Amino acid sequence: MLNFEHVTPGFRDLDKVSELYAAAFPARERGPLEKLISHDLPGSGVIALYDGNEFVGLVSTITAGDITHIIYLAIRDDLKGHGYGSRAISLTRSLFPGKRIIADLEAPDENSDNAGERIRRARFYAKNGFEKTEIGYEWKGENYVIWSLGGKVTENEFAEFWESFYENGKAGSEF
Repeated sequence: MLNFEHVTPGFRDLDKVSELYAAAFPARERGPLEKLISHDLPGSGVIALYDGNEFVGLVSTITAGDITHIIYLAIRDDLKGHGYGSRAISLTRSLFPGKRIIADLEAPDENSDNAGERIRRARFYAKNGFEKTEIGYEWKGENYVIWSLGGKVTENEFAEFWESFYENGKAGSEF
């Protein structure tokens, strides 16, 4: 059974969380992990995923209103294909009941270095009930598409979601 623990600055497995975070996401896509775990962003947090006592992955989310955004989801490479990602999605849904869950995925691009990975990621989210929206944006030179679970999200709602963080002065350019 998948269980979790909230990651804090003094978290016992912070080194494992940091290592996976750095390995799973390109430097240009990573915001400061310290900002996510210190809860500088309202409604934010990182959870470490465990199978028994074994660290298997992480999920980072931020929430505003009735939208929870999966900012980062990563499973250890040696454990991919064992259902941990799907269980992480189910766990996230149970932690945020009644919320629409969104995730941003790199837009399909057959000329990209990770074209196959982009296709696999889209299939994973679709398999787990997410639907591709019409919302697209560019961030740090990369094109992204929003996928949603538990209800559609409009472009205005997505913009308002991020505006709520920028208005509070909590989100910097890295988020």
